[in-house]
Amino acid sequence: MESLMASFGSQADMESAIRLLKEQGVIDINMQAGELAAGNGAESAIPSLSNAASEPAAGFMMQIVVESSRLRQTEDTIARCGGIAGQAGVE
Repeated sequence: MESLMASFGSQADMESAIRLLKEQGVIDINMQAGELAAGNGAESAIPSLSNAASEPAAGFMMQIVVESSRLRQTEDTIARCGGIAGQAGVE
């Protein structure tokens, strides 16, 4: 299994990606909003209150756990939805 971190500039982009990723059968999605929700659970998509919210790294983030064979498909889906993905580690 692979773990990816993805960042999005808007909640709408992140929600679009989540819908597609669920259809593709990802194992787990943990949503966060910038540094504000670093310890929150799976359904917490709280917008960042800072001016940096338009910057993806400070905007909406999520961690995705996916089978290794679906890693490339997941990265492509994130990119199509306006996100930026980076590998977080191997589980």
